[in-house]
Amino acid sequence: MPFNLLKRLACAQLPANIEPQEDIDKLLVLLAAGLIEADIPPSKAERGARSYEGHAIVMNVTQLGCAALKKGSADLLRS
Repeated sequence: MPFNLLKRLACAQLPANIEPQEDIDKLLVLLAAGLIEADIPPSKAERGARSYEGHAIVMNVTQLGCAALKKGSADLLRS
Protein backbone atom coordinates (compact mmCIF):
# COMPACT_ATOMS: atom_id res chain seq x y z
CA MET A 1 0.00 0.00 0.00
CA PRO A 2 1.43 3.42 -0.92
CA PHE A 3 0.56 4.84 2.52
CA ASN A 4 2.88 2.34 4.23
CA LEU A 5 5.69 3.38 1.90
CA LEU A 6 4.97 7.03 2.72
CA LYS A 7 5.30 6.21 6.44
CA ARG A 8 8.63 4.48 5.80
CA LEU A 9 9.90 7.44 3.80
CA ALA A 10 8.90 9.90 6.51
CA CYS A 11 11.26 8.06 8.89
CA ALA A 12 14.05 7.49 6.37
CA GLN A 13 17.13 9.58 5.78
CA LEU A 14 16.47 11.38 2.52
CA PRO A 15 17.37 11.38 -0.28
CA ALA A 16 16.65 7.66 -0.49
CA ASN A 17 17.22 5.24 -3.34
CA ILE A 18 14.27 2.96 -4.04
CA GLU A 19 14.91 -0.08 -6.23
CA PRO A 20 12.06 -2.62 -5.98
CA GLN A 21 9.78 -2.31 -9.00
CA GLU A 22 6.62 -2.55 -6.87
CA ASP A 23 7.84 0.29 -4.62
CA ILE A 24 8.57 2.49 -7.64
CA ASP A 25 4.98 1.87 -8.79
CA LYS A 26 3.80 3.08 -5.35
CA LEU A 27 6.08 6.12 -5.61
CA LEU A 28 4.28 7.09 -8.80
CA VAL A 29 1.00 7.21 -6.85
CA LEU A 30 2.55 9.28 -4.05
CA LEU A 31 4.18 11.62 -6.55
CA ALA A 32 0.94 12.13 -8.48
CA ALA A 33 -0.84 12.94 -5.21
CA GLY A 34 1.79 15.57 -4.38
CA LEU A 35 2.91 13.75 -1.23
CA ILE A 36 6.57 13.32 -2.20
CA GLU A 37 9.22 14.81 -4.46
CA ALA A 38 11.06 12.13 -6.40
CA ASP A 39 12.95 11.32 -9.58
CA ILE A 40 11.48 8.23 -11.21
CA PRO A 41 13.61 6.33 -13.73
CA PRO A 42 12.35 5.74 -17.26
CA SER A 43 10.34 2.58 -17.76
CA LYS A 44 10.01 0.15 -20.61
CA ALA A 45 7.40 -2.43 -21.44
CA GLU A 46 8.60 -6.03 -21.55
CA ARG A 47 6.25 -8.93 -22.19
CA GLY A 48 3.22 -6.99 -21.00
CA ALA A 49 4.88 -5.73 -17.81
CA ARG A 50 6.60 -2.46 -17.03
CA SER A 51 10.16 -2.44 -15.73
CA TYR A 52 12.22 0.54 -14.64
CA GLU A 53 15.67 1.33 -15.95
CA GLY A 54 17.36 2.03 -12.63
CA HIS A 55 16.31 3.18 -9.19
CA ALA A 56 14.09 6.02 -8.02
CA ILE A 57 15.36 8.77 -5.75
CA VAL A 58 13.01 10.26 -3.17
CA MET A 59 14.17 13.71 -2.12
CA ASN A 60 11.40 14.86 0.17
CA VAL A 61 8.08 14.12 1.81
CA THR A 62 6.06 17.26 1.08
CA GLN A 63 4.02 19.28 3.56
CA LEU A 64 0.95 17.65 2.07
CA GLY A 65 2.54 14.24 2.66
CA CYS A 66 3.30 15.11 6.28
CA ALA A 67 -0.27 16.34 6.76
CA ALA A 68 -1.62 13.08 5.31
CA LEU A 69 0.53 11.12 7.75
CA LYS A 70 -0.64 13.19 10.70
CA LYS A 71 -4.24 12.76 9.66
CA GLY A 72 -3.67 9.04 9.11
CA SER A 73 -5.50 9.23 5.81
CA ALA A 74 -4.63 5.81 4.44
CA ASP A 75 -7.99 5.77 2.70
CA LEU A 76 -6.72 8.48 0.33
CA LEU A 77 -4.02 6.16 -0.98
CA ARG A 78 -5.62 2.76 -1.21
CA SER A 79 -4.69 0.97 -4.35
